[in-house]
Amino acid sequence: SVMVWGLLLLLISRFAHTSLPIQIQTLLKQPISALILASIVLALFWHSAVKLHHSTDLGPQQLLYVMVLVWLADTGGYFAGKRWGKTSLAKAISPNKTWEGVAGALVLGLIWAIVGYSLDWSASLNLFSWLLLSVISLLISVIGDLFESLFKRCHQVKDSGNLLPGHGGILDRIDSLIAAVPIFTAGLFFLGAI
Repeated sequence: SVMVWGLLLLLISRFAHTSLPIQIQTLLKQPISALILASIVLALFWHSAVKLHHSTDLGPQQLLYVMVLVWLADTGGYFAGKRWGKTSLAKAISPNKTWEGVAGALVLGLIWAIVGYSLDWSASLNLFSWLLLSVISLLISVIGDLFESLFKRCHQVKDSGNLLPGHGGILDRIDSLIAAVPIFTAGLFFLGAI
């Protein structure tokens, strides 16, 4: 899971402000490539969510925690980006995302992380480790959002579906979660909390 998201981060950071090389665009447009990539990413997400939920007595709370973390980060990013956004994060991929939005996501995410810690949802982690894992998961959620935007741009579609009109489709509601949950679960595992 860490390796998959690391490769996606490398791809996004390399081409955040320029167009993708034609070879990568062609690869991402191939139905079999899309199917394989989606299968891997969704399987990692599902496995991680189930593993986290059933890992300890705190599993359900920790799964809820990371879900709320991502949703609050999306909310903080949206409002901070709307209010103060000037510096494009990845203009070629998602022109409306800004560094100021990422800062807003971090602020709201850190507030929620402190709440989660005060509710004793951190298991055996100390405050620093809990905050660090939360920030890493939050930043990975931004990468998940950018990757879904990149994928839609390669396929020249505005929305990933019409189930939620005006919201970019169902993937726009869960793209950040699909990225963050495996990283959060892996982090808890590597830190010995599950």
